[in-house]
Amino acid sequence: MKQTTVYILLLLLTACQSKDRLDMALEYAGDNRKELEKVLEHYRGDEMKYRAARFLIENMVGHTGHDSTDVRKFQPFYDRHVAISKKYNWERPAEWQQEIDSIWKESGQSLFFPKSRKDVQTMRADRLIQEIDRSFKAWQENAYTRNAPFEDFCRYILPYRYAEGVCIDNSRDVFYQRHAHLFSDAGKDFRQVIDSLHERSSDLMHNNWAAASMPIYNAATFEYVKRGSCDDKAWYNCLQLSALGMATAIDFVPEWGNRSGGHSWNCVIVNGETHPFEPFWDADRWKYKRIYNNEGFDLLWGRFRLPKVYRHTFEYHLDGPFADPEVDRLDIPPLFRNPFMKDVSEAYFQTADVKLSLRKSIPEDIKYAYLCVFGAKQWVPVQWGKIQRDGNVVFKGMGKDIVYLPMLYQNGNLTPAGSAFLLDKHGKQQILEPHKETAP
Repeated sequence: MKQTTVYILLLLLTACQSKDRLDMALEYAGDNRKELEKVLEHYRGDEMKYRAARFLIENMVGHTGHDSTDVRKFQPFYDRHVAISKKYNWERPAEWQQEIDSIWKESGQSLFFPKSRKDVQTMRADRLIQEIDRSFKAWQENAYTRNAPFEDFCRYILPYRYAEGVCIDNSRDVFYQRHAHLFSDAGKDFRQVIDSLHERSSDLMHNNWAAASMPIYNAATFEYVKRGSCDDKAWYNCLQLSALGMATAIDFVPEWGNRSGGHSWNCVIVNGETHPFEPFWDADRWKYKRIYNNEGFDLLWGRFRLPKVYRHTFEYHLDGPFADPEVDRLDIPPLFRNPFMKDVSEAYFQTADVKLSLRKSIPEDIKYAYLCVFGAKQWVPVQWGKIQRDGNVVFKGMGKDIVYLPMLYQNGNLTPAGSAFLLDKHGKQQILEPHKETAP
C-alpha cells in the first residue's frame, strides 16, 4: 500500500478504539457515504446479510483497486503478448520469454500506470448488494461449507476483493454462472472437485518471469494472456472458488528459510482445517502440508524450511508495530505495514517462541526488533517482537531448523541486534559465532 494510505488507515484504526468502526468507515467514504448507507438500509430487516454488509464496509478502508477503463489502457500490450504466444503455439521456450521481455521493455514499462481508487470512496451500492446476495446463495448451495461458522463465511467466501490493485467487476458472477452447484454433492472428495475445476483452466500457466511486472487487473485479462505469476493465479482461484461458496484464501511465505525468494499459494478451509494447494495445475497439487512441514525432504521438490506463513485477509488485524502510534512508519519493514494479513504458521508446522536478550546498545526510540532470515543477497525480516525494558524480546511462532538473525530497522536500514543462531528441530537455539583465524 502507498504510504499515504498507510497513514490514513493508521489514523482511522487508532480512532476506532474510541468510535464505532462502521461510523469511521462511513465518515471516510466522503461523498460515497450514501451508497454504503443504501446497502445497510437494504438489509435492515435481514440480520445475517446486514452483519455481512457491516463486515465489508468496516474493513473496506485501505483497500484499493482499478476499474475497466484502466484495463483498456493496457489492451494494446496484451494483444501483442497474445500474438507472440500464439506464434509459439502457447509454449514457453526461451525465445518466447525473450520476445515477451523485449516488448515489455520497449513499450510496456512506458505505459501510464493509473492511480488506484479507494474502495470505500468508489464502491457502488448495487455492486456490493450483488456481491453479498450471490455469496449467500453460493454458500448455502455448497455442501462442504454451508454449515461453516458465519465468521468463516465473512472471512473466506464473502469478500469481493482477494488482492489489491485489481478491478472489482462481474468476475465472480461469471464464475458462478459457469460452474454453479459444482460443490453440491458432499459424497465427493472436495479435493477431486477442485482438481476437476482447475484442470479446466490448466492452460493458465506461470509466466516464467517474462514481463513479470506486467499488471493483470481482472480475471478476463488473465484468461486472455494465459500467463501470470503465482500471485495472479492464486487471486484468480480465490475469485473462482469463493463464487461457488468455497471458503478460500491466499497463504504465503515472505522468504524461505533455506533458499532465496518466497511463494504464494491457495488454501481452502473445510471444517476449520486449512487445506493448501498449488495455484497452478500440476500432478501433485496438494503437496504443501507434506513439503512445508519443516521436517521432511521431498525427492522431487527438495528441502523447504519456512520461518513463517501468513494469510492475506480482507479484514484488518491490529497488532505489532503498525498499530503502535509511537513507531514511525519508516521504522517498520514493508511486510509489517500491511494490516491485511495474519499469522497461520501453526496450520503448517510446529512452531517455537524465541526469547532473546538483545545487545545493550539499543536506542531508546526503537520499540521493536525483527527476526530475519538470509535471502538471495541480504537479511529479510519475517517476524517482529516488542523490546522489553530489560532488553528481552520474544518472537512468537517461529519455524524450526532455520538460521535467524535479530535486527533493528530504522529508516529502511537493518542493523544486527544480536548474534545469528540456528533454531534447531527441537526448538533450541545454537548461537553461531565466527571463528577467529590466526595467520600462519
